[in-house]
Order: sequence, then C-alpha cells, then structure tokens
Amino acid sequence: MDAPLSLQHLAHAARQLRIAVVTETYPPEVNGVAMTTGRVVDGL
Repeated sequence: MDAPLSLQHLAHAARQLRIAVVTETYPPEVNGVAMTTGRVVDGL
C-alpha cells in the first residue's frame, strides 16, 4: 500500500534541488544568451 503524498514532503524536497547553469557568455557581456540566462536564473 502506498503512503499518501504529503505537501510538506514535497516542499522539503524542493528546497534540496540544486541547479547549475553553464554558458560561454554571462553578464556583464550583453547579448541574447547572457540576458536570457540571467532571466532564467532570476526565475529560479
């Protein structure tokens, strides 16, 4: 029998997520890749 899904468990798991963003260009260089990467990181 499966245990019920707990939102507290999901919230704890979300805090443990780590994401690496790797590109050739990054701010202060101003181009499409750097700007988009910055927006994605800000959104995370």
